[in-house]
Amino acid sequence: SQKIILKRVYIFSFSLPIVLYLIIYFYSAMTQPGAGTIFARKNRSQPLKGSNGIDVVVSPGEHQIYTKIMQIVHKYTTADDFVVCFPYCPGINLITNRNTYQRKLYVDDAHLRFPHKIDMIIKKIRLHKPAIVIYTNWAINGTKQSMFKNWAKKIVRHLAAHYSYFGDVHGYHVYIRPNKLK
Repeated sequence: SQKIILKRVYIFSFSLPIVLYLIIYFYSAMTQPGAGTIFARKNRSQPLKGSNGIDVVVSPGEHQIYTKIMQIVHKYTTADDFVVCFPYCPGINLITNRNTYQRKLYVDDAHLRFPHKIDMIIKKIRLHKPAIVIYTNWAINGTKQSMFKNWAKKIVRHLAAHYSYFGDVHGYHVYIRPNKLK
């Protein structure tokens, strides 16, 4: 009957865009490492056990980096110490089982529009005295300007003046509060 045909056409015309959207979404998500999918495990074969008991699978290069960072953090901090990471690397706090005082973990070159925010970051470093500060020069917004060393020069200068530069761990610059090196 005509009612059944119209009902089927209505259902089909309503369902088709939804089905197409889901197909495109799942195809896109499954091919993006940042989506936390099976694709993200590509080239990741090394199990890594974080200090808090978390188990993750990382690439051999990541395993080397995170193992070294965990060794440094455990050697120079206690469970009560803060570890701060810039511009965005909360995984370090997670795998080392060290707290941060930061409420907002993501900082980028947008802070340049509000210079007082950079001063606030330095003020919080002075106040909370993290045992270790780590930063990476990842171009977080895909531009040279968004690299931490370029937009956060004032913070880097503060670290150089008040912390001991431990070194570069495959792109992670590690600063340790001098009294922690004893």
